[in-house]
Amino acid sequence: MNRNLRDWYMSAFPTDELGERLNANITLEGVLESLKKGEDIYDFIGVGDSIVRERIFTEIADATGCEYDDIYLLWKDGQKD
Repeated sequence: MNRNLRDWYMSAFPTDELGERLNANITLEGVLESLKKGEDIYDFIGVGDSIVRERIFTEIADATGCEYDDIYLLWKDGQKD
């Protein structure tokens, strides 16, 4: 979870050009903390793409032993109406 988000993403998805746009100063754990605070995840990660978000949520779920739906619902519950 302490892996750099952009480094992990670019390694896992080397052909996705959006990886270069991800915030270079955050970790996967930082993304999870941002979700818990209800922050705008797209602003936090630096990319407003749902496929990128899904990949990150999947990695967080795998790393924490949670289900993807747990991470997704955490995000949905934190979104502003």
